[in-house]
Amino acid sequence: MLYESKVLKTLLKKIEISLDNSNIINLESAIDICKDINGINYLSPDILSSIENIVADIMNLQYLSSYIQEGLQEIIIHSPEDITLLYGTESKKEKINIDKQIYRLSLEALAVRSKIKWNYNEPFSSFPTIIHGREARVTFVHSSVTNSSFPICCIRFHSQNILSFQEFGLTAIQESWIVEQIKTKKNILISGATKSGKTTLLKSILNTIPKQEHLITLEDTAELELNRQNTTSLINRDDDKRYDLKQLCKHALRLSPDRMALGEMRSNEAVSFILAMNTGHKGLMSTLHANNAVDAIERVALLFHFYSEYALETDVVMSIICRNIDYVIHLEQQRVTEIIQVFGQEKNKVIFENIYPKQNKESLII
Repeated sequence: MLYESKVLKTLLKKIEISLDNSNIINLESAIDICKDINGINYLSPDILSSIENIVADIMNLQYLSSYIQEGLQEIIIHSPEDITLLYGTESKKEKINIDKQIYRLSLEALAVRSKIKWNYNEPFSSFPTIIHGREARVTFVHSSVTNSSFPICCIRFHSQNILSFQEFGLTAIQESWIVEQIKTKKNILISGATKSGKTTLLKSILNTIPKQEHLITLEDTAELELNRQNTTSLINRDDDKRYDLKQLCKHALRLSPDRMALGEMRSNEAVSFILAMNTGHKGLMSTLHANNAVDAIERVALLFHFYSEYALETDVVMSIICRNIDYVIHLEQQRVTEIIQVFGQEKNKVIFENIYPKQNKESLII
């Protein structure tokens, strides 16, 4: 193969040195490097074609272009021979015909372009970027902490479409019931495991909010992109240490919100968000990881208790949370499997009613 030629091997070494110094080499520079190696101004069409492919693969992830199709949600790369493509609940195995060194350099180039530190000393990195025109969150794991010689790359694409409630397994009657709860500004949590569809469902819910209402979204990655006016989006960017989601919650309350949506509750922002509910703000929504709907309430209590600067007893924390969260919607594999209505707590146990599924066959939510 031409990749095995002395010129191209030297080019790869030069690119590696350049990336180690946080510099990107473009096609023109790569051609000049190869001319200097040969000491001539002419390169054969085959060599030029190989240079173009190398630069495109390393600098633009060209080797992934054929896989970026409608419906693709995630790409997990363990090695060029072990790639998983995720389409909703379905997965597909693939192999990429690419030099292993080029694969490794392509990840290093993406980290450099995104101004992300990723190396032996900092083996884990997660950051937002754009892959072939689609917004995504990329997660890298350095080869030094894997059981193979390859770095791991996970690319999760943001959902570009707003799905109907039926696509989450709900009927038209159930959709009407949920829309009514949104209209009356109930505080709602959406729970589930990773890739269960929490953020996608939240987008669908937010899309039903009356347009005259001022909506504020709070995220660390811009996933809740809505085509609606009267929306303020606040982002806690990974590379900006001046503020966090907890501070954004506090500032959002000064912007006269009719609604607030927190992309994911997982740290100290839980305190500000729950306290916002406790001060009379309605129509607040968020997602979080949990095993079931009741577990979601208990997880919020744990986050509140762990990050709160107030030394509150557990029953006080549970009381605050259960008094202010109206409903929890739980998903599994992008299907709504559980909805509970929260009434309060007794001896740190959540008092709730199963709205869906429900034993009463006459219930409109069945």
